[in-house]
Amino acid sequence: MKSYVSNILIIATFLFAHSSLATQKFEFKYSFQGEKLAVSQEASDYYQALEKAAKSCFRHFKHKTKSNQEKGIDLIDVCANPQAS
Repeated sequence: MKSYVSNILIIATFLFAHSSLATQKFEFKYSFQGEKLAVSQEASDYYQALEKAAKSCFRHFKHKTKSNQEKGIDLIDVCANPQAS
């Protein structure tokens, strides 16, 4: 009986650990100054994926701001708020 309970606990621990590592794929679409960008990001939840996608968006488009503060602020807004799919 002790072995049976031990095995159940091991299996339950494995299943819980495996499910917490599961990732999902999220799609984000951005548009800045007429150029479109689609970012596919894997993460364990939407907000982690959004953060990673926003950073990718900023890196991709930052050359278009050319040290213009207003355009830089617009870019931050665009990357923080992807278009609805």
